[in-house]
Amino acid sequence: MAKRKTPMPLPTAADRRAVVRHPCNGEAPFRAGDRCGTARLRDLSAGGIGMVLPHRVAPGGIVTVELRDRVHHSLRLKLVQVVHVAPHTDDSWLIGSAFTKPLSEEELHAVLPC
Repeated sequence: MAKRKTPMPLPTAADRRAVVRHPCNGEAPFRAGDRCGTARLRDLSAGGIGMVLPHRVAPGGIVTVELRDRVHHSLRLKLVQVVHVAPHTDDSWLIGSAFTKPLSEEELHAVLPC
């Protein structure tokens, strides 16, 4: 008797991405209001960035992130708006954010690999 395969579920709206995410394993200085520190980068796309912060930032909040431009040997100061927040560890938060102005292809390639 042949084993019946279960069909793969279709991706939900939350699973579909308009842009490709690139995994990151780097750090970047950040500022959120009067708090600053170092963000651990998780993933990056032309549309946004996933990062781990030591402080909670509410959805809708604005964070400034300094991304290292490996092509021009400089930093790119970028504003992101927090889209979602989830506890990561006892003392850190996983932040999903969208760039207030999406990265161009040139900018994206200049800051990868992060």
